[in-house]
Amino acid sequence: MSTDTIVKLQSAADAEVSREHVKINKLGSSISPQDFIKLLKNADNKVNPRSAKKNPITESIQQTLTETPELFWLKSKGLLLATENCEILERNRVRLSFKDPDYEGIMDGGHNALAIASFIAGRLFKQTFKTWAECKEFWNGNYDAGSKGALAFELLLFHLARNLIPQSRAQAYDAAWGTRTLIWEDIVAAEPSLRAQALVQAVRQARRDLARGLEWGRIHRLRLIHPLGNLPLIGRRFRFADLPASGTSETLMKTAHGITNRRHVARYGSVARHISDLADPDANLFALLGGQDGWFGSTTFADQVELWRRGEYVSVPLQPETARARAAHHTVITPEPRS
Repeated sequence: MSTDTIVKLQSAADAEVSREHVKINKLGSSISPQDFIKLLKNADNKVNPRSAKKNPITESIQQTLTETPELFWLKSKGLLLATENCEILERNRVRLSFKDPDYEGIMDGGHNALAIASFIAGRLFKQTFKTWAECKEFWNGNYDAGSKGALAFELLLFHLARNLIPQSRAQAYDAAWGTRTLIWEDIVAAEPSLRAQALVQAVRQARRDLARGLEWGRIHRLRLIHPLGNLPLIGRRFRFADLPASGTSETLMKTAHGITNRRHVARYGSVARHISDLADPDANLFALLGGQDGWFGSTTFADQVELWRRGEYVSVPLQPETARARAAHHTVITPEPRS
C-alpha cells in the first residue's frame, strides 16, 4: 500500500535550508482539514518516543476547540512531520512519503493530532480515543460504501462550505465540474476567526445529519441507467441498478459528485478496469461496469456488475493453448453446405 501523501500548503512552499549545510530542510504551513485526515491515514506516531494518549493536555486542547476555537491558532504549536522524501509539486502542493515509521511520521505534536481527531470524532460520532492506536484504527481514509468516516467528512465539508461561501458562488460551483479545489481555496482564504466559528457550526450541523445512522453508500449511489431511462412511463424498463457506491471525486476509484448532504448519484467515474502483467501474456484481468453485450435482455448485458462491486475480474489469457485449457464453454460453428 502506498505511503505517499499529497497535501496542499496554505502558504508558500519555500524550504528553509539548514545553516550547517546538512540534508535537513524545513517547510512550514497550515493545511486544510481534508489534508489533516490524509495525514492521519499515512503518518504514524512511532517516531515520537512518547506515544500519544488521552491526558490533561489533550483535554485542554479539546476544551479550546470547543469553547474558544478562534484562539486555537495562537495556542497550538501544530504538528512536526519528519520525512526523508518531500517533493515540492505545482500549485503549492507537496508529496510526503512515510515509508519507515521508525524514522518518519509525526515527530512532535502527537497529542495535538490525537486531540483534534478526537474532537472531530466526538462531535460527529460521540466517539472518544484513549490512545493513538484507537485513533488510527477509527479513520483509515478509505471511501468504502460502508464507511461512516467518509460520510462524516463529506458532511463536514458540505456544511463548512455552505457556512463560508456565498450562495451565488456555491450555486456556480454546483453547476460545474472539478470545483473542489476552488471550494477549498475559498475556505482557506476566509478570515481565520470566521473560519474557526464556521467549522464549529459545521461540526454541529454534520452531527445532526449523522444522527440518522447512515453510511457513505446510503447517500452516495451508483445508478446504471440507459438514456431511455429518463423517459416518462417506459423509462423504468431501462433502469438497471441503484447501488451503494464507494469512492468519491478525488479517489482512484472515481465516482464524482457535488458536495451535498442529500442522497445523490455519481455523475462521472470509472467504467472499466484492466490489469496486465507485461511479462506474462496470460495474466490479463478485466472488469466492465455492466457487461460485454450491449443488447437488451442478453445474459451478458450486465453480468459483470457484481464482479465490479466486489473488486473482482475476468481472466483473459492471450495464448491459444492457455485459452483452450481454461475454456468453460465451447461453441462449434458449422457452415451450411452450399446447395
